[in-house]
Amino acid sequence: MSELVELTVAPSRPFPCPETLDGDAWAALEAMIAESGPTVFHTPTSCDFLMKRHLAAFPRERELLSLALHRGVPATIAKDDQPGPVAPLLARLADQFAAATDTPVDEAVWAVHAWASAVGRPPYSVVGATRPKPKPPADAVAVAATTERAIMSGIAGLGGALGGVLGNGAVQMALHAVYSAVDAAHAVKSSGREDPRMIPILVLTMAAGATLGGIGGAAGWWLGRGDERPWAGFAAACGAAFGTGCLAMMLRGPNLATATAMGLAALGATYTCASRGGLKS
Repeated sequence: MSELVELTVAPSRPFPCPETLDGDAWAALEAMIAESGPTVFHTPTSCDFLMKRHLAAFPRERELLSLALHRGVPATIAKDDQPGPVAPLLARLADQFAAATDTPVDEAVWAVHAWASAVGRPPYSVVGATRPKPKPPADAVAVAATTERAIMSGIAGLGGALGGVLGNGAVQMALHAVYSAVDAAHAVKSSGREDPRMIPILVLTMAAGATLGGIGGAAGWWLGRGDERPWAGFAAACGAAFGTGCLAMMLRGPNLATATAMGLAALGATYTCASRGGLKS
């Protein structure tokens, strides 16, 4: 069976632009797509960053394109392989987009048509079974997405490491310093609080908390396939590791078991955050 291919019949400007928008915004988006490739929408965070650079002069148009991007408009258009005109699909997506975001219909149509043209399915194109579709070249976007997720996982991991340091000994170390200062001020010889082994033990347990908390935070973001709002993952991992560490420290004190519990807490919190899109509103 032949694969589906695009038969494009489109004027030089493939779709109308409402009076409330600037028609030159399409040219800016077209330049961005030419530079980054038609599948850049697969990494929404990178795509938003590129649009901020290429469409800086078109804030309203960029806002519409970003809203459509995060509602999955370009992804839906790109994966549709039903034979026939593309226009009915675009009309349906525009109506849904307008209703869901309280966007004027003509502006919603423009945003959907812009993304359709960007991914190679302009409003007047037709999908038909004609000739085998050539294999696309290796997609560099997949590599970029992996790199981007690795960087975001590192950010979430830093949050888990910070929470691990604070939760597995830093609080107790601070209290120890306060006790020592109070004893020194009153010329009282500490009974057991000046154990020379305490500081090295606390340093080691804090290092263990940082390591396991960091691993848990990074692993949670990676497994949750997070692709935006990594600082929400940072906060989730840090809070989970720190809270678990403080609770466990009251029960058992800073130790390896506490560090392990913090790592698992950071993993669970960050996985949940990543899978929900960074806890976006």
